[in-house]
Amino acid sequence: MRLKDKIAIVTGSGQGIGKGVALRLAQEGAHVVINYPSQSVASKAESVAAQIVEMGRKSIAIQADVSKAAQVQSMVDQTVETFGRLDILVNNAGVDPHVPFLEMTEDQWDFVIDVNLKGNFLCAQSASRAM
Repeated sequence: MRLKDKIAIVTGSGQGIGKGVALRLAQEGAHVVINYPSQSVASKAESVAAQIVEMGRKSIAIQADVSKAAQVQSMVDQTVETFGRLDILVNNAGVDPHVPFLEMTEDQWDFVIDVNLKGNFLCAQSASRAM
């Protein structure tokens, strides 16, 4: 329980590595916000949040595209409104379109940069202000 009652946001935590990180934070005592990018994966995020609640921790799932400043700020605001503060941010969200380099379009590249780079910046900036 090294993180007892700490408040964490884990971006992209409805599945994969983010899910594992979120569950581990909960095992260590943290209350965890599960972030997911779109309604198409909402049920996965809600399932992770439910697993955390079953562990005796608090958890909510929040939809936010990390590449959009207003959505990131809303996620951080909802976290602070729900839990009273924010202690931990795990910038986990990332995309890989699995397109060969020579076939990647500019729009596909922009999407990768927006999520994987801009998203980390926006989340860190917004979370830092809340912390």
